[in-house]
Amino acid sequence: MNHQPFEDWLLGSTQLDSTQKRELEAHLKDCTSCSSLAEVEGILQSPLMRSPQPGFGNRFQESLEAERRLRRVRTRQGLGILALSAFVLLGLAGVFVMTSIRANPVQMFVSWLTWWLNLVASAQTIGSVSLVLIKVIATFIPLPLWIVLLTAGCLVVLGWVMTLWKLSYSKYAGRLA
Repeated sequence: MNHQPFEDWLLGSTQLDSTQKRELEAHLKDCTSCSSLAEVEGILQSPLMRSPQPGFGNRFQESLEAERRLRRVRTRQGLGILALSAFVLLGLAGVFVMTSIRANPVQMFVSWLTWWLNLVASAQTIGSVSLVLIKVIATFIPLPLWIVLLTAGCLVVLGWVMTLWKLSYSKYAGRLA
């Protein structure tokens, strides 16, 4: 059975003449697929506006206030944790300074200089080892595989950025923060 003209008539916006209307009605009596399509099309063409349930505005305002309270509580907790962390770090720095003050200034200068030189030497060593490893690995991995790995890495970063972007504009973003 050819459903195409009947589907076109159901979904189209053209006016049907009397013979086409009779053919369509006869077809809808026999064909469940087209009658379902006509039913769905009828529902879609006549949108029903539902009024909100009683008390919707009050419930909405209460949920907004609950979210504001939750955000204030989380902000206070975060500031408390930040203040505690700063207090602990300042205490540790104070202990370090107090022990340094009692030491000889020359010894303190020499120890700081030694620490910075060790840090720079370590960074140079890590850089040199990294370059050697990259050169060794580069000789074992062919160019097409490098391209595939770089492409995959770029796609992972793109997916990560898109996820962050989508979450930041999500209606739930305020609740995640």
